[in-house]
Amino acid sequence: VDVVISLLPPSCHGIIAKTCIELKKHLVTASYVDDSLLKLDQDAKSAGISILGEMGLDPGIDDKTVLAIFMKTQGPGPLLSANHHQNKI
Repeated sequence: VDVVISLLPPSCHGIIAKTCIELKKHLVTASYVDDSLLKLDQDAKSAGISILGEMGLDPGIDDKTVLAIFMKTQGPGPLLSANHHQNKI
C-alpha cells in the first residue's frame, strides 16, 4: 500500500493521519483539511509523506471516483459494497 484513501468522517482523519505518518503512507481524504491535520503537517513532512484533503471539487466526485475504482477492481467473490454518507445543505 502506497496511498491510503479515507472516506470516513472528518473526525476520524487525525487518527488515520497519525497512523499514515507512522507507516510512511500518503493520505488522501474526502474532507477539507482541519486543525487536527494542520497540526500534523511537520510530522508528515518529516516522514516524507503528503496529506491531501478535499480541494473544493463538485460534491460527489470523490464518491463516484472511488466507486468506479471499486467496480474496476471487483474480481470473483462477494460483491464489494460501500456505505455512502454525504452532507446535504
